[in-house]
Amino acid sequence: MRVESQQCPTEGHLYGLASLPNGAKAACGTYVCKLQNEIGVRSRDLLAFYIPLGALGRTYPVGSYPFADGDQAASWRVPLDEWLVELGRSVFVRVPFDLALIGFEVDFPNVSGEIVRQREIPAERFDGYLLQVGERLEWHPPTNWNLVRFSEESK
Repeated sequence: MRVESQQCPTEGHLYGLASLPNGAKAACGTYVCKLQNEIGVRSRDLLAFYIPLGALGRTYPVGSYPFADGDQAASWRVPLDEWLVELGRSVFVRVPFDLALIGFEVDFPNVSGEIVRQREIPAERFDGYLLQVGERLEWHPPTNWNLVRFSEESK
């Protein structure tokens, strides 16, 4: 069942099932995060949509991702990320936003459209950036799938 925006609370979690690009269904969730600055003034609201890695592992070959198997992550992350980009674009039509991050446990409190415009999108990135440019969104996919790196000393 699709939930209409007027049915959604502005606080708390919503849980559901998502129809993934490969046709499978997976548990998903969404919530609103209201960030405050250092003096307690609300600075921005964020909408998070997620699919637990365990739910993805039932239908995609996630292996030990993100701790290993980063090289194989592109085989399932690329179609999943493209699906999430389309989801972001459909939200943008109704509620324009500056930036959407797509990836594994993205660093949303520390990244914003304003920060990205000041510093530019990193050349090496673990997350994809869906950035508003004028009236449209530009997709900048991840460039590195190996999220966890172990030093040579720890081997």
